[in-house]
Amino acid sequence: MWRAERAVEVEDFEVWLVGRGHVAERRNLPPGWLMRTAPTWRARAAAGHRAALREPYAGWVAAGRLLVFTSGGAPAVWPLTRANDGRMRPVEGIEPVVAAAAGLAPDHVSTFIEAMLLDWSDDGESDLMPVPACLRLPASQAYDFGYIDAAQRRRLMAEARAATLASMDDVLNRLYDDFYRARLEAARDSGSVMDFRRLARSAGVHFSTSPATWPWPGGPVADEVVAGTRPEIVQWLATHAHRTSAKLLQHSMGEAWNAAFDHHPPSFWTDM
Repeated sequence: MWRAERAVEVEDFEVWLVGRGHVAERRNLPPGWLMRTAPTWRARAAAGHRAALREPYAGWVAAGRLLVFTSGGAPAVWPLTRANDGRMRPVEGIEPVVAAAAGLAPDHVSTFIEAMLLDWSDDGESDLMPVPACLRLPASQAYDFGYIDAAQRRRLMAEARAATLASMDDVLNRLYDDFYRARLEAARDSGSVMDFRRLARSAGVHFSTSPATWPWPGGPVADEVVAGTRPEIVQWLATHAHRTSAKLLQHSMGEAWNAAFDHHPPSFWTDM
């Protein structure tokens, strides 16, 4: 059911991009994400069904200045804006975003655009968005980009280390095998996360580390183009946002799966 609803939602989103009028916001359900686009950014139908792209769109696509997706079964391009001469042209500075989509299958381009327009600052409503949209940057990357200073990076790394040690202690508290316990304690005391993970896997106990990350406080990644953020940062953010949204979609589907079972009493499954 979740997959069917999601497929329909993506198709509706593709149609909305082309025909949204003056509406600059939309909530995609599932998974409940808020889409926000710059009011002047547009998508346009660029060809008929199974027809080649019209000019000048084809040339702009070839130059890496537009993305092609399907809307209502026909090719469309994004993002365009009206220039001073009144004609529609590619958004200035969009090239890093387009470059981040290089190599994507044609049917994945619209979900890439969705990730670019996703408002990562939206807390959402719990019933509409059971999996919050949070874009977390590795602390080292956030520092390199100038979003945090050295002190903040050290704090995030210390917090991550403390959380990982707490996870190690939790594994040891749940383990009753003396053979593995002694070895896991030695790995923890030596600070070897890799050895601890390997031993926990052999013992059949779940263990996960807590990476040092920084929550992206901004809205849509596409807004960074308008803000004039450095191209290399925009491209990295676009790639990271797309990968993160794909993981969140998997999580959302998993939550839907769990909810489907939770809605029935145990007898529903055991008395079949």
